Amino acid sequence: MKPLLEKQLSLYFEAASAASTIATTADLSERRKAIDAFWRLYYGPLVVVENTVVSGAMKSFGNCLNGVDECDKDEMSDRSLSLATRLQDSMLNSWNMKPEDFTKDKFKYE
Repeated sequence: MKPLLEKQLSLYFEAASAASTIATTADLSERRKAIDAFWRLYYGPLVVVENTVVSGAMKSFGNCLNGVDECDKDEMSDRSLSLATRLQDSMLNSWNMKPEDFTKDKFKYE
């Protein structure tokens, strides 16, 4: 489990960083990079390690980005904070899991 948990930790921090940059930066170049990073994580690496709660928080934040939800700066910031909290909870809950438990609370994409 150690390599998987280390990767989860890395990806979770990367997702939190991308979301917080999107929500707070005035630098358009940095924001664009963060948006690209967010979608890269959303459609790939994060799926391997996230639970359903993190998946929902990523989707909620993504809905601000793609215009499904109308979000002002405050709403974007709130969703970024919510995502970071869900990432933290998931990470802490994963530390004592066995491999068979780790896969139980995952969204299955078909």
